[in-house]
Amino acid sequence: MNAFSQTKFLSFFCLLSLLISASWFGLSQAVEASSAHMSEWKQGRSGGVQARLFTEFEEVEPLQDRIWLALELELEPGWYSYWKNPGDVGLPPRIDWRLPTGWKADPIQYWIPQRHPAPGELELTSFGYRDRVIYLILLSGPEVEEEVFRISAALDFLVCEELCVPERMAFELNIPVGTEIRDDSLALEIEEAFLQLPKETEDFAVRWRGSTEFELSLFGVTAEDLFFYSPGLRANFWKAEEIGAEADREVWRVRLDEPVQSLEFVSSYGLGLATTGVTGKIQSRGLSFLEASFWLAILFAFLGGVILNLMPCVLPVVVLKTNSVLRLRAENRDISPSLILTIAGVLFSFLVLALFTGLLKSLGQQVGWGFQFQSPGFVSFMILVIFLFALNLWGLFDVQLSSKLGSRLSSKTGPFFEGVFATILATPCSAPFLGAALTFALSQSFPVLVLFFLVMGLGLALPYVLLLVAPDLLGFLPKPGPWMLRLKRILAYSLLLAVLWLAYVLNQQTASIVLFALGLGFLLIVVCLKEFRSGWRWALVVLICLGGVFASERFSLDQLQQRAAIEQRIQTFDEREFRNLLEEGELVFLNITADWCLTCKYNEATVLKTGWFLELLEENGVIFMEADWTRRDATIGRFLEAYGRVGIPFSGFFAQDETELLPELVTRGIADRGLQEILQRLAQEPESED
Repeated sequence: MNAFSQTKFLSFFCLLSLLISASWFGLSQAVEASSAHMSEWKQGRSGGVQARLFTEFEEVEPLQDRIWLALELELEPGWYSYWKNPGDVGLPPRIDWRLPTGWKADPIQYWIPQRHPAPGELELTSFGYRDRVIYLILLSGPEVEEEVFRISAALDFLVCEELCVPERMAFELNIPVGTEIRDDSLALEIEEAFLQLPKETEDFAVRWRGSTEFELSLFGVTAEDLFFYSPGLRANFWKAEEIGAEADREVWRVRLDEPVQSLEFVSSYGLGLATTGVTGKIQSRGLSFLEASFWLAILFAFLGGVILNLMPCVLPVVVLKTNSVLRLRAENRDISPSLILTIAGVLFSFLVLALFTGLLKSLGQQVGWGFQFQSPGFVSFMILVIFLFALNLWGLFDVQLSSKLGSRLSSKTGPFFEGVFATILATPCSAPFLGAALTFALSQSFPVLVLFFLVMGLGLALPYVLLLVAPDLLGFLPKPGPWMLRLKRILAYSLLLAVLWLAYVLNQQTASIVLFALGLGFLLIVVCLKEFRSGWRWALVVLICLGGVFASERFSLDQLQQRAAIEQRIQTFDEREFRNLLEEGELVFLNITADWCLTCKYNEATVLKTGWFLELLEENGVIFMEADWTRRDATIGRFLEAYGRVGIPFSGFFAQDETELLPELVTRGIADRGLQEILQRLAQEPESED
């Protein structure tokens, strides 16, 4: 072959390679483009579910501002996933998004759920889906400036059979930006998925019978079941029964476990072979008339704050503050700075309460007025503080300061902390109008919540505001004299009534020994204040108060129950300690559980945490250890994988060279046989070695 022929051949070969490469690149791009709007099916590690993410748009326009996504789950027989209220156990799905700048994802749109009762006699129920479900999500945002619309989603969800497995899957869509092109088959799937959503309706009526009971009348439908959702609440927190039906409506009586701020219902009913339903939002009792007038709600908040001044805890502060102002007036001193500082202390305290309440509300906690008194330690602290306040009014002690320091505190920080103290003492008290106003405020945005707390603070500070604006009102009061001492002693008795009431509250939260310890603390405080005159007495008083707070928290009823289970019979799982016990020849029973695991709770209620099973373990010298997988824990995950498991329930008997795992669903017979089998194998090992 001559040089020209060789050159011609090489040119032809290069051209052919280039054409093949271009064709392959175009084909691969076409394949990629055809699947850019639909992910592949992702298999769950449980083996019970597969999922995919898709949209109907193969290509989107730059000005397109809304895109619907569908997250489809296909579940194997027996497996199920969860609704936004998962029920007594379970977890709702959660999606972490990465979207183009300015775009956001709305909350998931859920199909009508189904009930999944717990096996056996355990009264637990979950709400979710079997076989197949599509979660719908709306994306919205500004004009797309990129050539590709990129969507990344990380999905965390839980699937259960007898075994509950937390799943995590990642999806990515890369949709070209150009001319709008739809995938007709996927558009049809999304359209059909919308038909499974409950239809929003206003054809219902609610008649409240109390703060936790109401009658729900549904017009034009025959409900087969009712489901409820309230932000921050999980589980089956209601009981509903049909109490009547007429030609045009159906009436249900609903009882809630606790008052709620907002409530959403879903009513399901059969329609041929399909299940459909309606949904609506119910206003909490007392909101309807308040929402008709925002200013009426503000007025209620103000009146509630004013009435708090008459409560037994707060009234002594108001009276003493008035007396101190009378003294200033008698000494021809300006009363304005003292009053302004007290008002500032009240408003500052209410602002702190509003910020803390808003933070807890954003975290999904149920909050309200005086929620800090749900802590036994705080109740004990307030009992001791109010008791010291009463002793001060009785004249048992006075805080002696140097004249310079006392003058500084009296003129600057003292009045401010009087306002703070009045607010703290007001929190355990409620008043007319206050509950309705707070119910409205907690259902509003954060700025409105702060506004309502400040208005309540202004109501509490009203006596000081009136004296500041109209100092001549002091002329209607008697001049300072011996009557002040008699009044202080009378007010001390009102404080003792507050102490007795808080002691009753504490008795409901803790063991009786705590009240005995507080009574002893009262006696020690009186002795310290009466017998000692040096600064050491206040150090002893502080130690006594701290001891009372610590004892209350340590001996609360919840803590007592937890310690009785953990310290007496069940050890918390630690892998190193677990291995050490096995090397020492101990036989260990290990239970891996989680709050969201329905079967785990059933096993524990029927077998694993019954007196029968715990006594069986103790009789055979078996150590009970428990691992909590409610939160993600890599150590527990690796431990499960080492034994060929990816989910829970997981339980079994472990020795150094022997293991007897129990099935997911445990009965007394299975647990007893498992123990006997591993004991028999352990008993045979020395004989085999001989």
